[in-house]
Amino acid sequence: MHMKPLLTTLAILLPLFLVSQATAQSPSGVQGGEIVMEQDHKLSGTYEIQQNKGIEFLKAVQASASSGGSSAISTPDDSILSYLNVVYLYCSITEGTCPAVIDAVLEADIINNRSAGAAATCPITTSFWRLYIKSDMEQRHNHLVKTGFLGVTDDFKKKRRPAYIKCKDTVSQIVTGADRSERYKADSQVLNSIHKAVRIAEELKAKVPNLFTALGAR
Repeated sequence: MHMKPLLTTLAILLPLFLVSQATAQSPSGVQGGEIVMEQDHKLSGTYEIQQNKGIEFLKAVQASASSGGSSAISTPDDSILSYLNVVYLYCSITEGTCPAVIDAVLEADIINNRSAGAAATCPITTSFWRLYIKSDMEQRHNHLVKTGFLGVTDDFKKKRRPAYIKCKDTVSQIVTGADRSERYKADSQVLNSIHKAVRIAEELKAKVPNLFTALGAR
């Protein structure tokens, strides 16, 4: 496996994709659409608070999707998204891939887009990847991935992950596609994936005292 070239490519492309997704107003002196990658966001509260809020966010996505996706999702702060970063990373390392977590994050943007009825945006997913890059999660994944998962990890990054990174295009395709009743019908792939994301987070809460410590991220 050529992991070093893959890492180099991602390091170049992922920030470019993120920049293209940003639509919020920029700070003074920053061109519209840019993400201030170097800005330092302090994480608030203890790990337990951060963890509980992260699980609450996933459950909010679950509840909205289960009721047809009609309830908008509150935008999570960086503390919550940083927790979801480590849930995703830990799960990816131990399972090979973990699309359920990023499915839930992306679905929050999809639900909010349907509720707003405006042009497709994905601020939650974009912030998730911005923090993932800033915290060197990609490098940690490459260093910690188990040998037996190298193939499936590489395949996921090449074939499936771009849809989550280029989230604006993905959201646009989904919100103009099938109606909500189809997307959120009982036992749909979307609902099952969100349910799985909640289970993953709750199981890790029970089994791992601190995910940041376990991953050497703090």
